[in-house]
Amino acid sequence: MELQYKIESFNIQDFSGMIGGRRNQHLNEDMHYFSYNDVSTWSASDLYKNSCRFIVAYNKKLILGIAKVAIYDTSKDHISISYLSVHKDFLNHGIGKRMIEETVKVCKEFNIPLGTSEYSVEGWKYLRKYLLEYTEKYGVEFMDNVVGYPGRLGNNDEFYALIDESKKIIMEKYPEKSHRYIW
Repeated sequence: MELQYKIESFNIQDFSGMIGGRRNQHLNEDMHYFSYNDVSTWSASDLYKNSCRFIVAYNKKLILGIAKVAIYDTSKDHISISYLSVHKDFLNHGIGKRMIEETVKVCKEFNIPLGTSEYSVEGWKYLRKYLLEYTEKYGVEFMDNVVGYPGRLGNNDEFYALIDESKKIIMEKYPEKSHRYIW
């Protein structure tokens, strides 16, 4: 039987209410990179609060995936995907792919380029190709990035190899920005 779920976009306040009603799920344990601090706005700028969106895949029982996007004060020239995480028990069900498409659609509404934080190993291997596909499909300028987080598996040889591989690819793709990736 196919997994049934829907995907919706929420602002900070609505997302906070949604997760508040699901106290039985421990999102910080189920979703890699998610933090309950993500809904705190006590020190956030108006720019961040007004642009922040949570793209959420969920069904009646569980939140299956969360993506967070926002315009940060330090990067006003683009909206950034902070993370996209799928529930650890529902990996390899196509949820991430569908969430990427919805995330690109949400970001298109802001009419500025879409960027990412540094990728995790899983993000680079499994989600980047969909970012490239959907930003092209929906006509969203995309500012690609490099691998910078080990992901669920921790620091290992694959992580360090992907750092080098991603730097090479990004430097070739964006030679005018290559000085950012030489460290």
